[in-house]
Amino acid sequence: MLNIISLGSNLGNRLSYLQLAIDQINILPSTVVTKISSVYETEPQQYLEQPNFLNAVIEVETELTPQVFLKKLKEIEQLANRERIIENGPRTLDLDIVVSSFGAINDSDIELPHPRAQFRGFVLLPWLEIDPTAELNSLGAVSKLAAALEDQGVRKLSDLRLK
Repeated sequence: MLNIISLGSNLGNRLSYLQLAIDQINILPSTVVTKISSVYETEPQQYLEQPNFLNAVIEVETELTPQVFLKKLKEIEQLANRERIIENGPRTLDLDIVVSSFGAINDSDIELPHPRAQFRGFVLLPWLEIDPTAELNSLGAVSKLAAALEDQGVRKLSDLRLK
């Protein structure tokens, strides 16, 4: 199954945490990262009293179900010492499944597509970079969704790379 994953970090060595996530995803069983966006710096969106984020989006092929894959992503967050103290607050690593070729899911553990993806420039802009024809399920073209957003302080950082 093809998955689009959003990565974010705003504590510690932000770039190292994003790279840790990619490295750990690549060693999951029957899982490989197939595309990696550039790194973007993003101003905080909801809880404003925190440092800027580094963000990226990756495309991942996996045979894991979305529920199992999400559980593995949460384990990777824990490996990065993620703490959930303030909702939308600072974090070493945040990993979200944005969409999956598995289709729509709405249960107590996971909701796909991600319920707020269409409002997040830090998701849409890097996603467009790796797939200019991307569609966000029934919401339409990612390019149109991104164009409709107000400026959210998302800037591409050409000097930083993930592999």
